[in-house]
Amino acid sequence: MPESTPYLPSVVIPLATAGPKLDLAALVAAGRELATMGAETVILGCTGMAHHAASVRDAVGLPVIEPAQAAVGLAVGMVLGEGR
Repeated sequence: MPESTPYLPSVVIPLATAGPKLDLAALVAAGRELATMGAETVILGCTGMAHHAASVRDAVGLPVIEPAQAAVGLAVGMVLGEGR
């Protein structure tokens, strides 16, 4: 890996097959694994996980970015003129 490329730890987990409680448990386990790998933020790669973001953040102790919520926040900022 070139020195200019930062190391971005990632964990891929299959979700939505066993139910919401097991999905949350898998997300928390993945978040904890990422934290041990040196991650400073967890980015959920699926917009269907928004309802888990706060629980994962609280359990893992890292900021969690959920893409749909981030996009809405960006859009609102643009509409209000903060994104100019």
